[in-house]
Amino acid sequence: MIYELKIYASYPNNYWFKFKNNQFSLKSKVSLKKLFSFDVFFSDGPAFISPRLASLIDETNSDVQLIEVNVSVNGVNYQGYKMVKIVRKVSAIDLEASESEPILSYLPDGPKKFRRIVFKEDVSEDFWIARCQEYPSCIIVSDQSRNFLLTNDVIGIELKDIK
Repeated sequence: MIYELKIYASYPNNYWFKFKNNQFSLKSKVSLKKLFSFDVFFSDGPAFISPRLASLIDETNSDVQLIEVNVSVNGVNYQGYKMVKIVRKVSAIDLEASESEPILSYLPDGPKKFRRIVFKEDVSEDFWIARCQEYPSCIIVSDQSRNFLLTNDVIGIELKDIK
């Protein structure tokens, strides 16, 4: 079974970082203890992960590249945070059952905008985490990855069961 990786529904609005020039910054009154209890952080650019999750992922043979980033909260710099680049793509969307339209009308076989996504029931490719080949902003994880994330109490994401 595969799962869609989503932003944690209760991710606080005041925890959204600004991203500019490989720098994630947050300038708002927050509890550092609560903020840093998260393992996955979101921004107006890419997401990034905590040093704890980065070290756990480093121990696994995963489908990601971890890139060192600078994190600043109210002018104080924090080390060890990584941006996650998902390098694996898997064909997981049932294009016949899904509802989509081309983003550019003159490229009918080009990138698509999805109104409704239906996932294939028989994704047999072995992967840990991947982007959907048909829709790269959709990130999926395997059972193995889901179990890893749940066992390690990763905070900041939700895994949507895609039946």
